[in-house]
Amino acid sequence: MKVKKFFLLILIVLIMFTVTAFAGEKKYERMIGLGLFVGEEWEHDPIWHVSSKYDWNHVILHPVYGWKFNRAEIYLEGNIGYLRFKPIKEDVFSVGITAMASYDVLRYDRWSLFTELGGGFGYWNKSPNNKLVRHSSLGLIQYGAGIKTSLGKNTCLRLGMRFTHTSAVPNGDTGANSYGLILGITKYLK
Repeated sequence: MKVKKFFLLILIVLIMFTVTAFAGEKKYERMIGLGLFVGEEWEHDPIWHVSSKYDWNHVILHPVYGWKFNRAEIYLEGNIGYLRFKPIKEDVFSVGITAMASYDVLRYDRWSLFTELGGGFGYWNKSPNNKLVRHSSLGLIQYGAGIKTSLGKNTCLRLGMRFTHTSAVPNGDTGANSYGLILGITKYLK
């Protein structure tokens, strides 16, 4: 039940964000990009408790397609991932898609500070324990903040801290929480 309420909260925040960020905006640019997330288990997670029996490394490749407005971006982000559970040495592969929203909170010259939030769905090929994550129908929640800089007229480089939560949508499980760095490059198309 906690997860369903959190997904509803994410949806409401995304709708509010969209309405406030794009009210009156007529001009937008399409964007494509690629990101790389490298993280690990978030051991002291204040939102969800994760079993201390598991430790993992998490790597995700994120292809991106979306739209850039003045200070905001809305995009679909693919999730092609790999988790290495320790000490049981279990390899898990994951796929998914997330609807993300990003907003430049502060901007100065070519630099900006951004926040991001999104939710989506995914699949793991297996799980080390169904109490941790039931691997079939998964919900994904991602949020974070970072900096980005312009590498020219139509290209941007971003570096940020990201937090992810993955858990089964229809059935309750503990879920897997990761945190780490995300590095990405984005190309804006006219």
